[in-house]
Amino acid sequence: MACKGRHTPLWLKIQKEEIQMRNLKRALSLALAAIMLIGMMVVSASAVSYNDLTDKDQIVNKDAVSMLVSLGIIEGKPDGSYGPTENVDRAQMAKMLSVIMNKGVDNSALYQSVNSGLTDITSNWAKGHINYCYTTGIIA
Repeated sequence: MACKGRHTPLWLKIQKEEIQMRNLKRALSLALAAIMLIGMMVVSASAVSYNDLTDKDQIVNKDAVSMLVSLGIIEGKPDGSYGPTENVDRAQMAKMLSVIMNKGVDNSALYQSVNSGLTDITSNWAKGHINYCYTTGIIA
């Protein structure tokens, strides 16, 4: 008995899935590359303007840092420095991703009470950002 409907061959379905996965990998790679470029930037809970950064002369890409500061994605450290040679930790990365993913809006307060099971963030300044990233599957 012949089928009356048209069926997509299995090899074509697999090829489409591979293309979708390749596009997803490209998008994730681009996002990770952007994050790694931002990796020299330090984030904290206090707002600092770019001109207030005490070590801004050490910043290599001044325009990018200035733009990210103005968008509220990065802010600098509480002591007024920026720390362009320091590593970015989980809290700082979660803050950057959370603000970027929410189009510049800091919604970390909405995620303060999420139970992520992460025991090391109970008193962390970025608890809401980390919980947001946990909830959306960015970190596990």
